[in-house]
Amino acid sequence: MSCISPLHISHSASFGDGGISFAVSDLLAAQQDLRIYSRWLTADRFSPLVRAKSLLKSAISAESSVCHLHGLWRTQTRIALHLKKQNIPYIISPHGMLDSWALAHSAWKKRLAWHLWESSALQEASCLQALCHTELIAIQQRVRGVPIALIPNGVNMPSKVIASDEDLPWQGVIPIDAKILLFFGRFHQKKGLEPLMNAWQAISLEAEKNGWWLVFIGFGDDGRFQTQLQDCPVRNCRAFDAVFGSTKHAVLQHASAFILPSFSEGLPMAVLEAMAYGLPILISQACNLPEAFSHKAALQAEPEVDALCQALLQLFSLSDSHLNILGNNARYLVEKSFSWQQVATQTLQLYDWIDGNSDVPKFVINDY
Repeated sequence: MSCISPLHISHSASFGDGGISFAVSDLLAAQQDLRIYSRWLTADRFSPLVRAKSLLKSAISAESSVCHLHGLWRTQTRIALHLKKQNIPYIISPHGMLDSWALAHSAWKKRLAWHLWESSALQEASCLQALCHTELIAIQQRVRGVPIALIPNGVNMPSKVIASDEDLPWQGVIPIDAKILLFFGRFHQKKGLEPLMNAWQAISLEAEKNGWWLVFIGFGDDGRFQTQLQDCPVRNCRAFDAVFGSTKHAVLQHASAFILPSFSEGLPMAVLEAMAYGLPILISQACNLPEAFSHKAALQAEPEVDALCQALLQLFSLSDSHLNILGNNARYLVEKSFSWQQVATQTLQLYDWIDGNSDVPKFVINDY
């Protein structure tokens, strides 16, 4: 493979940018493990008044062989056409931002951005990246004639070191022998928080009877969700701040199951991480992991109150052995199909092709 020096560009490296920041961070590390000179530039390091100009200047001065832009509707795609004028090829990974639900949220702003720069940026890209088949179809509905690489997000398999329960944020608040149904991620309406809370309140007596607690750990709404739960407590339900490092490891290791009844996703990192820890998962179809259902690793949990009530009651009815089977299936699936090493290798094959040094990779759809 030829000398490749990709430059990743996104809005932010902080967890406030949601799953994109985690995905780029892990992809960057995996590419560097393959001894590739891979770098990451974020727009939020620059003042908003000169952000686009400064980001473009920094991207050009990096002298990268290809720019990999992550996410839509912000500065990273506003500079895309200027990169092309400088003969710098670029790839765009929408990360789920072209699906119908995402487009309907703040729709008028996105329609304006689409006409001003977004459509042209996508149309002039050397290639687009779809995380899953659903996203591939969503891209094809809006962009014509641009190659699309089908490359998923990846996951790092966790350490098997047993974490102390003293690191758990719910230590002393929830009984030590409770079964924890974990929501882990951004507190945003698209994640299905409202129908999940309504469903949980409807079946909370059953949850209590079966020893289950719903625990939310996340960020992104300036503490409003936690404050709401403190002011209006819900039976067997608690919310905590985001956690990282050893505390995150402890949380995922001590949870009993994971839930994400989302309205809209690309390929959610939180779900892949939960599966890597061997957790049975409750997810919606919008999480774009049909493999989890076909491999008997997941229960379906659509973001509707009645559907969620049924899914939660089904969870409560499962034996420990059945939960273990679901979790083991989940771990096996991510080990086989979603390793970061595999993902990084595919991206490097993609960059090499764009650089004109190899044939089109088999995961690139180039004939629609």
